[in-house]
Amino acid sequence: MKRTSYLAFTLLVALAAVAVALEGCSAWPFGTSKEGLEEAIAEFRQAVQWEPGNAEAYRYLSLAYKLDGRLEDAIATYQKGTEANPEAGWPRVGLGKLYLEEDRVEEAIAEFKQAIELEPNNGEAYGYLSLAYKLDGRLEEAIEVYEEVVKVNPGRAWPYLGLGDLYMNQRDLEKAATEYQRAIALEPYNGETYDRIRLAYDSLSLAYRLDGRPEEAIKVCEEGAKVNPGRAWPYLGLGDLYMDQGNLEKAATEYQRAIALEPYLVYGYERLGKAYEAQGDIEAALVQYLKAADIALGPETGMKPYLEKAEKHIAEGDLQAAESAIETARGVMPYDPHLLSLAVGLDLALMERYKAKGQMSAARVKAWDALLLDPKQELALEMLTYYDFIDNLDRARIDASHEPFEHVKVTSFTMPATGDERQVLFMHPDARVSYQLKAPSEPAVLRFSLAMSPESWDWGGDGATFEIYLDKGSEEELLFSRYISNDAEDRRWHDEEIDLSPYAGQEVELVFVTGPGPGVDFTGDEAGWATPRVMWAWTEE
Repeated sequence: MKRTSYLAFTLLVALAAVAVALEGCSAWPFGTSKEGLEEAIAEFRQAVQWEPGNAEAYRYLSLAYKLDGRLEDAIATYQKGTEANPEAGWPRVGLGKLYLEEDRVEEAIAEFKQAIELEPNNGEAYGYLSLAYKLDGRLEEAIEVYEEVVKVNPGRAWPYLGLGDLYMNQRDLEKAATEYQRAIALEPYNGETYDRIRLAYDSLSLAYRLDGRPEEAIKVCEEGAKVNPGRAWPYLGLGDLYMDQGNLEKAATEYQRAIALEPYLVYGYERLGKAYEAQGDIEAALVQYLKAADIALGPETGMKPYLEKAEKHIAEGDLQAAESAIETARGVMPYDPHLLSLAVGLDLALMERYKAKGQMSAARVKAWDALLLDPKQELALEMLTYYDFIDNLDRARIDASHEPFEHVKVTSFTMPATGDERQVLFMHPDARVSYQLKAPSEPAVLRFSLAMSPESWDWGGDGATFEIYLDKGSEEELLFSRYISNDAEDRRWHDEEIDLSPYAGQEVELVFVTGPGPGVDFTGDEAGWATPRVMWAWTEE
């Protein structure tokens, strides 16, 4: 048998042995088959002896040793490879990778540098040298490596990708986007590059958006559209930015462009539906929600007949029948977000229809149905709100200190665990805020949520007491009292509701009061009343 044929046969046998060993991982409690690895090691050692310059033989022998837990033998294998191949870069790259895994960063860097000295065009060596610097926190040196690669390989895209990734790590988003653009110019059909530049543009746009610089965010998305004329994501970003600005028509136009480019884009239909919903065109929104659900759920879920029925009923104007079809579907998949959007949209459409007919009780029932599914649904909240205490703060009587900070103000709290952000009437104890209003003549409730600010949870305070009084002139009637601590079990929103039916049609003065906790400790007593409102109560149709 010729030596080359024997080598090929040996490698195949050894690879089969490794495959057998790895297949036994789940059966053997230590992760590999000992016998299989020993067989693989024997075969690869023989392969290395037959052809000392074969990189694959060394690589697989080192891998087999590593899988067998013999890391020093794996390292020794590549060290022998450097001796047998003193002019080759590959054994030094392999050795450096093993050193990196062992956190022997300086030794790894030395090997990668030696590989580059031997083979100045060895892209793998440059890539791992940059990675080693990055892992060691030496980002500037990592960047210098790729800048050197660009000089050596000016026509290749991967060095620019590496530079872009490093600038992303530094949060230098503009430089990252520039490097990704250079990569695209060199390899315009490289899908990986487009994914990265999308990340850069999305991140840069979001940074401007969060920094209150919407016009610059819009410019970034517009530039993204020029670089990627056939992709939907820049137009989705533009749509979201225009939604932020309340420019609903422009937002809808951008979402339509995104959908035209990628007709199966579920998010595009959902966002277009939101734009229509915000414009008050509920039935147009429903059509988009249906398309999103149809694409997302697919035929294998069995939802298509229900969706087709709902679409037919909406087209005929029979919204109650459409609602029935969606409710049936939700019985099968109750937590599907696409069906949820459809259900909310149908509730809102029915709400508007009843409202137009003057059937206010029926309209409020549908608004409550929508809120049960989406507690922050703005159209439903608007329909049900009789009196918004935050909106009327300028008409209230405030008894609170202004030093060393405002003890009463409007702000927002966000719960870290859920990301649930709510607008709050911030009241640091001791504080009182009084409102005069006429209670609704029909059944109504006072709804609000309570929380301590997440920023003050760990300041060591004992929380705050929340109270509501009815001021009768000569005396105050306590309507509500609750203590919220800063302890772990209270670190959430606490939803509350008070029945105002006993005071229907009466002129009342409601007083919101915050006081310290039971230890009379004012440390970190950042108390918040979220979205306090008088709302029309749910009643039977």
